[in-house]
Amino acid sequence: FQLAQPHWGFDVEGLWFHSVLAATAAEIIGTQFGEDPRLLFTAGLLHDFGKISLGAFFKEKYGRLAQSASNSTALLELERNTYLCDHAEIAGQLFERWNFPPGLAKAVRFHHSPLAAGEHRRLAAIVCVANTLAHQVDAVRTPSFGPFPGQIEAMEILRLSSDDLQVLEERTVKCTALIELMCQAA
Repeated sequence: FQLAQPHWGFDVEGLWFHSVLAATAAEIIGTQFGEDPRLLFTAGLLHDFGKISLGAFFKEKYGRLAQSASNSTALLELERNTYLCDHAEIAGQLFERWNFPPGLAKAVRFHHSPLAAGEHRRLAAIVCVANTLAHQVDAVRTPSFGPFPGQIEAMEILRLSSDDLQVLEERTVKCTALIELMCQAA
């Protein structure tokens, strides 16, 4: 088993930065909503683990697929059409199999469809919003256009307005310089 490699067309550094940024945003949101910030940081960090798994298994084929997607919605569609599931489902199933806490596994598995997470929909909604913020804050590296998959339902679950989202984005932006330093050191 070999982790995804850049020469497979997989942006490992970009994914790492996005994951740490999403983790930070999830921790910020979790604290604001009275949820476990450590669990949410971990879920944010691991929310795209399925992409690493797909990259490790399918190598260049997944790298080309990921590069061909014009946005997050297109990537999910391509994954489902090609592999009959998407990266979130793969990661969630792995985490369930590995006996991760149910809330963490469901938050990752359903971060693109938080309503489907049942009793863990708030956690999934927080990871969804954190993913959205990470994409918006780092639009240079991960250009994508919203709304992102699950974003509207996540905002409804959390009762977030566009103004609330803007405030959360500003709080997340304040952390980017430190995250960039951390990612360069890794």
